[in-house]
Amino acid sequence: MYHGAQFDKPRRSYLWQPVFIRPALENFALITALSSRINDDFVAEAKFDLFSESGKIFSDTLRIKNQTSQQIKLEDLISTTDYTPRNGEVLWCTIESECPYIGSTYLMVSKQGYIGGDHSY
Repeated sequence: MYHGAQFDKPRRSYLWQPVFIRPALENFALITALSSRINDDFVAEAKFDLFSESGKIFSDTLRIKNQTSQQIKLEDLISTTDYTPRNGEVLWCTIESECPYIGSTYLMVSKQGYIGGDHSY
């Protein structure tokens, strides 16, 4: 389900979400381009940045076709950087785009079987 009451208001997208560093937890960013008009044919660019308390540790530009999404496993992404997070640390990521139809949800899955998440902010 997608909660997007402001589909057709001209605005850019700026979203953020937490990344909880725990030994038995996996974090995912689920990023969507979802116009209210299914036949809109575009590919949105979104800047994806990952931060620690000391600053930016990763940056990339995503390309997301309308009516599709990308899933990013954040532990895999973090392992490609020079940064080693501490157990219990909270990182955060931002998603920024000129496209008003970008949305994001964060998902956490624990090895004990618990699943949680929320929309980005």
